[in-house]
Amino acid sequence: MVLGVYYLTDFYDHRNPQYTTQEEWKNKPIAGIFPDIETVLNSYANGEIFVKDKIILNYNKEPIETMVGRVILNSVLPEKIRFINSTLKNKDIKRLLSRIFDECDMQTTVYVADDIKDLGFKYATLGATSVNILDMKVPKEKEEELKNGDLKANEVYKYFFKGFFSEEEKHRFIIKIRTDVKKRIEESLK
Repeated sequence: MVLGVYYLTDFYDHRNPQYTTQEEWKNKPIAGIFPDIETVLNSYANGEIFVKDKIILNYNKEPIETMVGRVILNSVLPEKIRFINSTLKNKDIKRLLSRIFDECDMQTTVYVADDIKDLGFKYATLGATSVNILDMKVPKEKEEELKNGDLKANEVYKYFFKGFFSEEEKHRFIIKIRTDVKKRIEESLK
């Protein structure tokens, strides 16, 4: 979900890779000038403009240089919270929802959070952003750590079946062994 909101609000456009920084993006040609949010949404729905297109939006009688994706996000925000004209990351979304909660009621916050979630999933899919399994690094120590954990767990089972441990003790020891193995593997990833 966060990935979709980031895609929606970030300026980078794969169709125009020459605009890689915010400063370069400011030099990008304008796709249109729009009088209000609804006109932008209608033009986007009709395929006249793209999510990453730079536009000028006249909002509250003030021209705002923004992009279509940010207008789409702002369309689900309460009127008194608009206009967010920046790239939103995870912490920014949390701050935005906190601000909505402070300035509006609980019901509005819930509806907005649900709408942001829907937008996030939709645009994460449309943006075709994904995580590749080949990007994941498997630590060399993983297999050895898992084998050692299995050996320790087998020792616990052996003593349990001989009657040295109760069911609760066995469970506690197994959980501790698995947790330790997980921590060591996680540390090797860093």
